Amino acid sequence: MYTPPTNMRYFSTVLLCCIIALASRYSDGPEVRSDPQDPNTAGMVFLEHAEALIHYDLKWPSITTVPCLAIMATIYVAIGSDAAGWLHHGMAARLIIDMGLNIDASSVDGSTCLSTQDIRLRRQIYWTFYCSDKLFASYTGLVCTMLEFQGSIPLPEPFVSDEGPPGKTPNAVSKSTFLACLHRLFSTQCQISESILKGF
Repeated sequence: MYTPPTNMRYFSTVLLCCIIALASRYSDGPEVRSDPQDPNTAGMVFLEHAEALIHYDLKWPSITTVPCLAIMATIYVAIGSDAAGWLHHGMAARLIIDMGLNIDASSVDGSTCLSTQDIRLRRQIYWTFYCSDKLFASYTGLVCTMLEFQGSIPLPEPFVSDEGPPGKTPNAVSKSTFLACLHRLFSTQCQISESILKGF
């Protein structure tokens, strides 16, 4: 397995395993299956490896732990293990609250130690999970675990002023802006979904 540098702040081996496990679900290649004859086992090797590592991650959770749990929840639901999906989804929700990702870091005293990139990433993780929570509730019929009143995070903003790193093409910047706009619109749609789901 690929061994990346260990000094990357927004990276962890367990996150890599989760991403590959999820991506494997979209592959027809038998090499990503634990049983080459069973398409539903795609990514299971990586998921099992992630499960073995996540226990260590949960002892000292970092900003990468939340997306790991959220991705694992999605995979479990995809393979029909709704209970395991709900468990991981719930852990991610509790960690978001515990780590303060539901609080607007730019308005908190002492937040000067956080860079603009840190604040943007925290906001992106919060709203991505918020949207995932509404999709999860819609699919499973269970209650939402991340309610709008629990957070004070502004909606995601387009990277209008973000020209990207040196050498980044204007086309790539426009794609980033498009994705940010899409994320904002989807977050707004999920706020509406929450109102509908709470009405039932």
